[in-house]
Parts: sequence; C-alpha cells; structure tokens
Amino acid sequence: MALNLEKQLQFYGAYHHNAVNVAIHVTCVPMIMMTAFLFATNTGAIPLPTWATVPNLPANLGTILATTYSGLYILMEPVAGCMLAPLIMGGTAYANVLTSTYPKTANQWALGLHIFSWVAQFVGHGVFEGRAPALLDNLVQALFLAPFFVWMEILFMFGYRPELKSRLDKAIEGDLQKLQAEKAAKQTNGHAKENRVQVMLNGTMKQDIAPGASIRVIANISAEFPPEDDTWNFCTWLDVEDEAETQCPPDKGETLLTCALGQPNRSCRYYTIFYNIDNTSGRYVGAGLVSKMGFDSMAAWDRNTIEANRKRNSRNPTDSAISFGSPTASPRSPVSPSTPSFEAATSRWSPPTSPTTSAPRSRHTSPTTSSSSSPMRCSFGSSPPPASSHRDHNLLASQLYAASCAGDIAHIELLLYLGAPINASTLVRELYTAFKPAKHGHLSPLAGAATHGQFEAAKLLIAHGAHVSPDIAYSSSAPLHQACLADDIEMVHFLLAAGTDINQQNTYKSTPIMYAARYASEEIVRLLLSYNPDLRITSMIGTNVIHWAMLPFRKESMPILHLLLEVGANPNMRMADDGTSLHYAAQSGLVEVVELLLAYGADRGARNQDWKTASEIAAGAGSEACVETLRKRRARRD
Repeated sequence: MALNLEKQLQFYGAYHHNAVNVAIHVTCVPMIMMTAFLFATNTGAIPLPTWATVPNLPANLGTILATTYSGLYILMEPVAGCMLAPLIMGGTAYANVLTSTYPKTANQWALGLHIFSWVAQFVGHGVFEGRAPALLDNLVQALFLAPFFVWMEILFMFGYRPELKSRLDKAIEGDLQKLQAEKAAKQTNGHAKENRVQVMLNGTMKQDIAPGASIRVIANISAEFPPEDDTWNFCTWLDVEDEAETQCPPDKGETLLTCALGQPNRSCRYYTIFYNIDNTSGRYVGAGLVSKMGFDSMAAWDRNTIEANRKRNSRNPTDSAISFGSPTASPRSPVSPSTPSFEAATSRWSPPTSPTTSAPRSRHTSPTTSSSSSPMRCSFGSSPPPASSHRDHNLLASQLYAASCAGDIAHIELLLYLGAPINASTLVRELYTAFKPAKHGHLSPLAGAATHGQFEAAKLLIAHGAHVSPDIAYSSSAPLHQACLADDIEMVHFLLAAGTDINQQNTYKSTPIMYAARYASEEIVRLLLSYNPDLRITSMIGTNVIHWAMLPFRKESMPILHLLLEVGANPNMRMADDGTSLHYAAQSGLVEVVELLLAYGADRGARNQDWKTASEIAAGAGSEACVETLRKRRARRD
C-alpha cells in the first residue's frame, strides 16, 4: 500500500461520498479505532528498560498499534499526521488506564460501542451511500485509511488545504461517474428493459424514462464561446440510432430530451446519455453515448461511411460550419446561418489594399493560385483593431475555421492579425457520419485544415500557436483523427512530427489508430503503429481497434488486421455484449479473418452474453465455411 495521500484518500472517498454516510463515519470510526486499541491493551506488555518506558503506554499490542498508525499518518501527511498523533497516543494511554483500573467494565462498554459503530457504518453504506464498504474490496487499506480519512474530513471543514480538497472532489466525482456508468451497463444484462431508457445527467443516474416521456434538464452552462448578449440554446446532438430525439427550448442552458426507443430486439439495447459539464468552470466539455453495443448494431452503421466522409470533406467548408454564437433549432436538421464570404466577413476590418491588387479570387480556390488576391500583408498596422463584441469574436473564429478548411493562407494571416482565436471551436454539421442520422461535432481551425488536407494552412496555424492535441472542449475530434479520416498520410506525418498525442481520444473516446484502422490505408496504420499507440483502449461504445479494423470489412481490412495482430493487438478483446472479433468474423462469413484470428490466439471457445461460441454464431448465420474452419482448427488442436 503506497503512502500516496491523494491516491489513498481518493480510493476511500469514492466509497464515502454521501453526506449522511460521511457524518456516520466521522462519529463512528474514531470509536471503532479507540475501542479496538482498548481491546489490544489487554495483551501483555513487552519488558522494556526503565528509561524506555512511557507512563500509561506499556509496550502492549494497543500501544504498538497506536504508534504504528501515528507514524504512518505522519509519513503520509506530516502536518495533519502530527496533529492527529497526540490524539491517538493520548487515547491509547487512557485506554491503558481504563483496562488496568476497570478491566471488566471498560471492556464491556467498549464492546457495545464497537458493535454499535460497525452496525451504524453498514447502515450508512446500505441505506445512504448505496455502495458496499471499502473494506470488502481492500480490508487492510480500508482499516488503515478510515481514521485518517475522517481526520482529513474534519480538517477540510475548517479550510485546511482547499486545493487538495478541490482536486480530491473532482477525482472522486470522476470515479463515481465511471462506477455509475459500469452499473448502468450491467443492470439490463443485455436485455431490453420494457422499451425504457435510463438517463444519466451530470453524473447522476435518473430513473428510467418511458418511451415518449420528456425530462427537463438544467445544464447550468456559462460557456466561454457564446456571446453574452445572445440567447444560446444548449443542444445535444446525441440521439440513439434515430430513436431518441432532442429538442432545444428557447431558454438558455435548458434542454428538453424526449426518449422514444424502438426496435428493442436489436443488440444495441441499452443506452445512457451523458451531459458532461465541468464542475469547476460550468463549461460544457463534451457529451457521450454508452450503449450495450453488439455486432448487429455496429454492423448496422452505414457501410458507405467512407464515401459519405469523402463527400462531406469535398463540401465547401462554409457549408458545414456554424459559429457557436448561432443557435440551432434541432440537431436533426440544424439551421445553419449562411456564412458570409471571406471578403464580406473581413471587409469591416480590412486595411486599404494596394491599387495594384488584383480582384479577389474565389474563396474556395487554392491559395497557391494567386497570392495577390488578398489584402497585402505589408498594409497591416502595428497593432490589430480589437473585436468590438463577442459576436465579432465568434465571427472571426468561424471565418478562421472556414479559411483553414479552404487553405486560404492570406486570409488566415489576416484573421489572425485581426485577433481571431486560433484554438476556438466551430460547430460542424454531420461530422460523425458513421451514425445515422449523422451527428454534429465541433472542430478547431487546425482540425478543419487536417480534414481538408490543407498542409500549408496547418503549418501556419501551428506556427501561430494552434494546439496539435486540443482538448475535446475545443475540438471534439483532434486534427490527427481528421487526418486519418481523410486518409492523408502527409498530414498524419506532419502532425506526428509536431508532437500530437498518438492516444488522444475524441468525444466518443475513439483514438486515431481506430480511425486509421477503419478509414485509412495500410501505410497510415503502419506509420501510427511506429509511434507505439495503446491498442488496449476501448471507445465509449466498448469497441477496440480490432473491431474497428473489421467493421465494415473492406479490401484494406485484412492487411491492417494482420498488422495489428502482429504488433500485439489482443484478438480476444470483447465488446459490450461480450462478443469477440472471432464472433463477428464468423457471423459475417469472413473465413480468411477467422483463420487469421485463430492463428494469433483467438479463443474459439469464448462465449458472448447469449452464451454462444463463434461456431454457433456462424451456424446461425448460415456460414458453413466458417463452421468448418472452426471445427478443423479444433480437431487439429485436439
């Protein structure tokens, strides 16, 4: 057990979050500790020389325990430990006096208090906390931490180390959200729950919502990007496979969520919708979807997704960009205010251009075709004119995103000169086309440049301080995700050399290697693997890079799958329905994939949540070739 204060308090605090349960522990834990020490003082003392003897603290088991606890607490937190140690040693000295003077009475009272305190604690956990005590997971750690946790809670009440308290609260809140998500995923045991949807809001599990029911959500958002003088609708674009619809009322920060679940017999049966709000700043930091995801639901993603992405990437950047200052009526069919041309958007700020400057080029032509069509760089003043309002600030941000997508170097430089925020995010329609209907997201200017293969624009943005690994609060997918999505190996090379995080996760917890395995070429996957990505990461829907390489299966899938397995990807990684890649290969009739997976150690006896093996899945799907392959492998093994 490491003497790491924050780690230990975070572990114990995750089991003691309810205020009533904490109050019970503050009262009962000291009684449990001191009565336990009192029982231990009944043991015989170790003979010591007179000079080493402390009055009322003979070297019996009680004194040894008290000394050990005090010493460890001091090592863990010197100031708090030094304040607690005299109380522990003083209490133990008094216990020695009681057991030597009134042995029977003292032990009887101590036994009663000890039993009462334990019962009260279990009641606190069962009735108020709703979680088993920490000692059931780690007995030694819990028994050691309990007294010090109580002492730190008391000190926190008096304002001791507020920065530590804040960090602990945030870490514990994260642990609790993970725990609640895990519980939610297990509750239905893979079966539909009377067509009801469970909703988790701001980390709190709500009751089941019946189909068609509505709940009102107060998001308490004070985001940085929406203008203060505008009404801003907080809309989630997360729906459940075209079944859970979201509407945005006109009130700022309020969302009306209507859940209507259909087709409950599919594998994708259980859904949890998250509204992730930063508890410190109140800023919206992302949203996510956790579902009981199986092969049918993943395979149901449009197999033409790659072509859809290419079509989306070929659109004019301004066709898909919405400034955060502009409300959207519905995430299903977002109302996109027409983005003004670069010339119109910047005309109020543009300094006079040279009379010899040629007519402005089309806003979507390559910036390399004409360098004189934009305002001349030499005409920039010594200091840029400030944006007069939040609306102007947002307009500049939206225009910078569009200019980055178009690769318009001159206008990027102009907008940066005018103060456009280089890392601001812009809402992009239909960013995640794997979902039907496509879901929206938000991208930074650098991510926009990476999406559209604008290499020179990307270099310029990074030179001016653009984040190569932006937080999902500013870009729901990182530039590296978008470069992999676009199958742009030059951009991927550049971003990796610039130091981007190879394991960065997007809003849906997907990593760049997952995107590459599904959308990109073998060369890009090989390049990413040379940077040692973590192949154990699973996305928010419980899928691993192995699953992304297989679904949907394409001509590049086989060599990519071979590459992943060669470097150590686990073929037995399970999805949320407990199915492995072997199950999905068998159901799809992919004989070569079945053989490859078996060659790299896939467990042919693994069973999914329906207790079926890959062979049984293949038989049910009518894939006799896969059944025969699995049978031969078993016979060869036997």
